[in-house]
Amino acid sequence: MEFSISYLSLGSPIFAIVIRDLTKHKSEFQQLYQWASTDCLTKLANRRVFVPPCELSGKLVQLQQSQSVW
Repeated sequence: MEFSISYLSLGSPIFAIVIRDLTKHKSEFQQLYQWASTDCLTKLANRRVFVPPCELSGKLVQLQQSQSVW
């Protein structure tokens, strides 16, 4: 659930409250993520799943090398 409260001052104060159910949005996002991260024929993970951890580990190695004092 998402709640949003807005205050409007048009002569007299007015409050607008909006409540949204995000269940459908979250399930659609999960479906899109699954489509983007798996091969449609084999259902195996594709490179989009592996690239971010590899990039992160490379950055960690660079950080460790830059902090080492010799």
